Amino acid sequence: STTPKEELQKCEIGVVGLDCKGCALAAYESVARIEGVEQATASFKDGLVTAKFDPEKTNRGALEEALTKARVELKK
Repeated sequence: STTPKEELQKCEIGVVGLDCKGCALAAYESVARIEGVEQATASFKDGLVTAKFDPEKTNRGALEEALTKARVELKK
């Protein structure tokens, strides 16, 4: 990564329906492959996808869109 850690933004996106490790992995992969995402996690227990990303390369909206395309339901 060429982006200093202090410049990365962190966001947590609540999700519904991740009921197994496989679903969590699919959610993780949909976010982790976005350019600018430096770190990502997905927890089916907590219903949460967390990402640290370079705000000059991507944003929360792009992460939510990727999750939606992967058929992950976002918490309202």
